[in-house]
Amino acid sequence: FTTPHDADLESAAALYGCKFHSADTVTGFRQALEVAYAREGCTVIEAVVPSQSALEQGRALTSRVERALRREAS
Repeated sequence: FTTPHDADLESAAALYGCKFHSADTVTGFRQALEVAYAREGCTVIEAVVPSQSALEQGRALTSRVERALRREAS
């Protein structure tokens, strides 16, 4: 989502037994990924981006996540 919403993602993750992290920087997102990869099970990571650059940052974030997943898969 790139617009304000009332979803409580942390509570939703807990409802399904998933860990939760919220990140508002690239460094924070990387750290959240490292923590998630280091443990078993599901982790929900909320990436908070400024609305004025959401499209650009969303594309960059998607690209980074895809690269990270490819590294993990190999």
